[in-house]
Amino acid sequence: MLPQPGPLGALARLVVKTPERPFLFFARGLDWRWLSYQETTERIGGLAALLESLPAAARTGFPATAGLSSLLLDLAIRSTSRIALPIGPLDAESERDPELARLGAEAFAALPGFAPSRTLPTVEVPDPFTVSGALPEGDGGVLIEKDRAIRIASPEEIAAAGERFERVANVERPAREIVVVGPPSRVLIDRAFSDWAFRSGAACLFEPDPTARAASAAWGRVTIHAGSAAELAELAGRARSAQRVPLSRSRLPFDRLHTVFCTDRQGLDSASIETWRALGVAVE
Repeated sequence: MLPQPGPLGALARLVVKTPERPFLFFARGLDWRWLSYQETTERIGGLAALLESLPAAARTGFPATAGLSSLLLDLAIRSTSRIALPIGPLDAESERDPELARLGAEAFAALPGFAPSRTLPTVEVPDPFTVSGALPEGDGGVLIEKDRAIRIASPEEIAAAGERFERVANVERPAREIVVVGPPSRVLIDRAFSDWAFRSGAACLFEPDPTARAASAAWGRVTIHAGSAAELAELAGRARSAQRVPLSRSRLPFDRLHTVFCTDRQGLDSASIETWRALGVAVE
């Protein structure tokens, strides 16, 4: 087991050990850029300082659809020992406050382009890339929803759900895992995977578009991938296509992939499992 259950304590250790190491990769237009551990924790710390006026330990709603800004704000909320409550996507902004009420939100953090809540204590935060600060020592939980039943998951529970990823990573070969992570989620298995990735020191490719995750995994030559059965089917198709490209023309994008995880409740069917095994990739 890792020393502490949540991702914030791990980031605090990693920034001391390897401050300039690339950590969080993201797309800007047609280019991919990255934040080091130092840059990431400074952005989180700057956002966290702006949340001081919100009630302590509050269920804090925030937009989940603002790309990397949403991910950094999620970690900032958790770093202050508040509960992160991602909202969206929604069909209309008028749905936002009713959704916050349904989920029991007690505060709201509005990113640029998002209106303040009309009913909750609200902080309007700027672009995370314009702020900087020290990383707090908190490590709060997240709101989880399953079949419209909601509850709070602690860092310990999320870490326990991520042990399946940790076990595989501990026995495989890469010096550093490479993974795709998405926006903040209210789904436990998604949280477990991203928290494990942050805690373990993996290089994380942030992909906000669910339909582009397989493409980003191929581009980034990931070592571990977690996704739905449909997503893994697309990924397998890309892997089979890559095998037909001569090595003299293109480096195989899946030469580092060793394990895939299906995040659907029913898992993969036997044919899909055999497809992956034929590609030399384990299925968990």
